[in-house]
Amino acid sequence: MAGILSLKPEDEKRLHPEALKWFNDQRVTIQREVPLEELSDDDLNTFLSDDEKREFQTSMNEIAKGLARCINTGGVSPDLLTNIGIGLNSLQFQVDSLLPMHNIGLFLKKVYERKRKEQRNQEEERKRKAEEGQRKRDEEERRRQEQAEAGRTKKEYDGKWEAAFLTLTPPFDDAKVYLKNEEYRKFRQALWETIEVYLKKGEGDVHDHRTFDYRWYLEKMAKTLWMTGGKRKSLS
Repeated sequence: MAGILSLKPEDEKRLHPEALKWFNDQRVTIQREVPLEELSDDDLNTFLSDDEKREFQTSMNEIAKGLARCINTGGVSPDLLTNIGIGLNSLQFQVDSLLPMHNIGLFLKKVYERKRKEQRNQEEERKRKAEEGQRKRDEEERRRQEQAEAGRTKKEYDGKWEAAFLTLTPPFDDAKVYLKNEEYRKFRQALWETIEVYLKKGEGDVHDHRTFDYRWYLEKMAKTLWMTGGKRKSLS
C-alpha cells in the first residue's frame, strides 16, 4: 500500500473488483471520521505508543496479506479457475479483514485526535507567549511613559521652584552675616518649607504655620539691621 490506506495504481488494476470495492468502502467509512490526507507515517510514530504501533502494524499486515490473495498474478486474462479462486479469496478477505480494518480505524482516529490536541496545545502556547510578550511590551511602554511623565513633572516642578525662589528673594547674604551657623542651617530649612507652601498656595498666602520659622528669621534679621542703622556688614 502507498500512504495510509492507499493502494498503488498498479495494484488497484490487478485487484479483484469486489475486494477493491470493499477496501475503498472501508476507507471511505474511516475517512468520515479521520481526514487521512492530514496524517503521515511520522504522525503514527509520534502519537501511538509502542504497543499501539505493534497492534496497528499487525492489523495492517493482515489487510496487506488478504489483499495479496485477491490480486491476479497470472496475467491480463486469467483462466476461469484462477478467477474463481481469486473471487473466493476476495470473499474470505472481506470476512477476515472486518476486525483488522475496524482496529485500524480506531488507531487512526486516536492518532488524529492526539495530533489535533497537540496542535491546539501548541496554538495555545503560541498565543500565551504572544500575550505574554504583548504584556511585557505594554509594561515597558507604561514604564517609559511614567518615566517621561516623571521627567516632565520634575522639570516643571524645578521650574516652578526656581521661580518661587526668585520671587521670595531670600536674603542669604544677610543670613550669613546676622545668623549663627545653626540658625543659618535652620533658616535654609525654613526657606525650603516656605517655598513648598508658596508652590501650593501662592505668594499671597504664605502666612502659614509652616512658614513661621522663615518669617521669624526674616524679622530677626530686619531688627538687627535696623539696630545697626541699616548698614550691612561685609561678608568677608
